Amino acid sequence: MNRLYTILLILWVSWLLTGTVFYSYTLDLGWGAGFYMAVNVGYSIGWGDISEKDHPNSQIFSVFFVLCGSSFVSTTSVSCMCNNALT
Repeated sequence: MNRLYTILLILWVSWLLTGTVFYSYTLDLGWGAGFYMAVNVGYSIGWGDISEKDHPNSQIFSVFFVLCGSSFVSTTSVSCMCNNALT
């Protein structure tokens, strides 16, 4: 079971790093603002203080980034619930 959690943690960190690098370079942000944008978009928070209106590639990436993030969160939740139910 610890191996499953390790794999899920690695996937989650990789997902956040991918978003951070993409937004940092595409929107010409620093690393901190890129990470903030990745969390903001990835978890569909949408505060709107950083805009990507003038970057169509960023908008396309954001759609897939949100889909991957929501899929990851739901898969992780179900995995954890199933593993806890079986023990």
